[in-house]
Amino acid sequence: MKKVLIGLVAVVVGIVAALLIAPSFIDWNQYKGEITAQAKAFTGRDLAIDGDLKATILPAPAVVVEGLRLANADGAGAADMVQLKSVEVRVALGPLLGGRVQVESVTLVDPVIEIEKLADGRWNFELATEPDAAPVPSAPEAAAESGTAESPVALQLDRLLIENGVFVYRDAAAGVEERIDDLDARFAVASLEGPFEAEGTLTTRGIPLRFDIAVGKTIEWRTMPFKTAISTERGASRIEVGGTLSGLADEPRFNGKFEVEADNLAGLIQAVAKGPMPGIVGQAFSMKGAVSASTTAAETEEFELQFGDATGTARASATYGDEVSASVEIALNRIDVDSWLALAPVGTGDTPPAQSDGSTPAAASGPAPHGGAFEIPSDIAVSVGVTVEAATFRGGVIRQARATADLAAGEITISQIAAQLPGGSEFAVFGFVTAADGAPRFDGEIEASVSDLRSVLQWLQVEVPEVRADRLRKLALKA
Repeated sequence: MKKVLIGLVAVVVGIVAALLIAPSFIDWNQYKGEITAQAKAFTGRDLAIDGDLKATILPAPAVVVEGLRLANADGAGAADMVQLKSVEVRVALGPLLGGRVQVESVTLVDPVIEIEKLADGRWNFELATEPDAAPVPSAPEAAAESGTAESPVALQLDRLLIENGVFVYRDAAAGVEERIDDLDARFAVASLEGPFEAEGTLTTRGIPLRFDIAVGKTIEWRTMPFKTAISTERGASRIEVGGTLSGLADEPRFNGKFEVEADNLAGLIQAVAKGPMPGIVGQAFSMKGAVSASTTAAETEEFELQFGDATGTARASATYGDEVSASVEIALNRIDVDSWLALAPVGTGDTPPAQSDGSTPAAASGPAPHGGAFEIPSDIAVSVGVTVEAATFRGGVIRQARATADLAAGEITISQIAAQLPGGSEFAVFGFVTAADGAPRFDGEIEASVSDLRSVLQWLQVEVPEVRADRLRKLALKA
């Protein structure tokens, strides 16, 4: 009996060993045709496997595919929507035997992904489906229909690695193309409900960036905490946002805090637009505060603001959708206009302005700066108010300076530009700015009251004519 049991165990071990080891000796390339045919039936696109196809069971189930290409939609700008030099997937064996999918790692080498909105309004990732096929409900919908908050699949992704990735976005109708290059990233997914983590580096518009994203576990598919930070390669600029997303199933809303820091504001602006800028933007900049936003509106509580040596507070709100409107209020304590005007212009040479770390960004792939005739947009409404307690200019002090303006219906209304000037003087300007024949045109009024005109002229470095000392003392102007 003992010998029989030993024999049975030996046979079972042999069978199991054969099942585990045999896949390593199978030529999986012979199944390429069947795999690509199934992909064609499922997606309606041609799938090509130019390299080898390998699969192993030990030490962990793994699949490696080399030279993978998925065809793009008809009319797209590139032949392939997805290209991969290689993709490797490794799954933990123990959890798999227990009915749980734990992906130890997915490695994508040299992936190129093209996302495009075609000229006819279609997206290139819209795949062909069977007309009678029932739509697959999303995870939140499935949870709602079942009356539970359980994730429909027990899935865990320990590590997703992307090496040297490229992501391209195109809008054929708008003539827009944006791309991300040199993407090296690591992602981790504990379950479909989270938490999620991501970190890595990339280059966009010629600027190297680093990103860190942490997303907490989704609560009943309705609320999700998260925190994300984006910084330039050496930390010269940093944007951080953290808080909670709620109402995911119906009306998403974000409540949280934000922080923006830049050793050189010009370097931060380079992420959006190139070209020469006044020297004033070549200063340190920071702001931080609380923000609340939805799909139709956003507003901030009073937040801290620093620009160069000036500090203050600001408040902003905006609504968007079919129409866009915004309101901004800024209050600064003291600014040194003399030092600001002495700053050299940024980016006026043949090369882009250097960052604070000494590096020079490559040319941007984004849209070129707009040029041509002066225009005022007519599809947005903006209200701006700026207050400065004191400003140093030409050695004198301007106090209680305030400017308020509104943009609406293609016209700028200057409600007030007022200040107390040196020499016991006050002035105020109000009126309208319009675009006339491709140039700005101002129509308005100015009022000024000067108690000591001689002091004001000296402050403005205007030579005073040789008249009696008791003359040129007071001035009242309205025009």
